[in-house]
Amino acid sequence: GIYRITPKHSGASLDVANCDSTDGANIRQWSWLNNNCQKFNISTVDGIWHRISPANAPAKGLEVYTHSTTAGENINIWTYTGSYNQQFRFQSAGSGKWRIINRNSELCLDVDGSKTGDDANILQWTCLAGAENQMFELTKQ
Repeated sequence: GIYRITPKHSGASLDVANCDSTDGANIRQWSWLNNNCQKFNISTVDGIWHRISPANAPAKGLEVYTHSTTAGENINIWTYTGSYNQQFRFQSAGSGKWRIINRNSELCLDVDGSKTGDDANILQWTCLAGAENQMFELTKQ
């Protein structure tokens, strides 16, 4: 289904920067604009693993850049191939919030530095208990 993905600490939305639909377009947080660059199709690909594709670029998927397993590596979009760096699982963080964990790295999607403003970057980081910048609400659109 199609979802808005909201970081708990900020109340903003995951966003494809500048509504770019090309390979390498960055994923960031931005105030809710209710557009297709902030809506994501989440679909099961293999048991607990999911593809997350932006509505503005349905052939793409969120991925960890360069298949990195290092904390701090960027999250962007790329043409979906089914690689493990493009698959994620959702782990309950309680209260209807979710951690989004990459299959290749087992690291969590993270709003860099717990920033709350527009244009804060989304990267992968070691999963930390209680870290609200790693907890996301999924709202069906």
